[in-house]
Amino acid sequence: MNKYLLIKYFKQEASEAEIDEIIRWVNTSDKNKQYFARMKQLWDLSGQIPDEIPEQAQIHPTSAGKKNTYRILYFSSAAVLVVLLSLNLIFIKTSGGNIPETIAVTPQQTVARNEITVYTNKGVKGQIMLPDSSMVWMNSDSRITYPSVFDKEKRVITMAGEIYFEVKKDRERPMYITTNKNLQVEVLGTSFLIKSYGNDLESKATLFSGSIALHYRDKNTSREKVLRMEPEESVTCQDTDVVPVTTKPEDIQKEIAWKDGELIFDNTPMNEVLKMLERWYGARFIIYNDNVYNYKLTSTFQSESLSQVVDLMKYCMPIRFEVKNNIVTIY
Repeated sequence: MNKYLLIKYFKQEASEAEIDEIIRWVNTSDKNKQYFARMKQLWDLSGQIPDEIPEQAQIHPTSAGKKNTYRILYFSSAAVLVVLLSLNLIFIKTSGGNIPETIAVTPQQTVARNEITVYTNKGVKGQIMLPDSSMVWMNSDSRITYPSVFDKEKRVITMAGEIYFEVKKDRERPMYITTNKNLQVEVLGTSFLIKSYGNDLESKATLFSGSIALHYRDKNTSREKVLRMEPEESVTCQDTDVVPVTTKPEDIQKEIAWKDGELIFDNTPMNEVLKMLERWYGARFIIYNDNVYNYKLTSTFQSESLSQVVDLMKYCMPIRFEVKNNIVTIY
């Protein structure tokens, strides 16, 4: 990679074609990702990068992101651990001019020197690659913590929010994912969704392929039990339930429609609708009329603004909405 092209990128002077070339090059190999991380840190600290540029891998195409979709690049080498603890590099495709930009995001919490916490704010969705090359898609207002290098016996992760996993198969090292509600999922290699927001009354796991074991504590006996899930099953754990409830969604792909930019409501109670809209748009709702909670909403949104969504809701229920500075007031 040409040093001067990276300098143009860091100065935000690169053309769209040059930025696309850099993104393709970075995504080609871990070596490129590590090198880019080192150069970005040096540029941020000194405004310079060194003259010695090692040979890099050949550039291959990669797909561009969508509006408000973040791709967080993980660098697994110990040589860039310091970079990891201070920033995650994110490529964004903006809607206005469709021009990518790079920003630094400071992890909200670093539990230990070799642990990394990544979070997505309300209104933001993210994608990261774990140290074992497993892929993770994070919905808005979600958090994941994992070690910079998984140990030899198991892969341990903690999470909160809504996260879709595509786990790389490794029979010698199962993955254990613990939610903020003390629900644990044991994985060998599969694709599944976990939804566990702190302000929700339930946690949910949905299996798309492979198999997972759901570990939970029986509220009658306080003993740990294991529930093995089959593909296309969902298991819901209500805060008040004694045992989890297993269901078969009619259209399982709707469970991860958010990953592709779709917000789907299917006869959804308004208290859930408002929470989902707050997470999706990074908005805040002020309720002056509790009658809103008597309604349900069925609709699908893709690229609509918050104001457009609220305008549609006006036709569904006899309640007055006002939107100002991403704050929605319901009268």
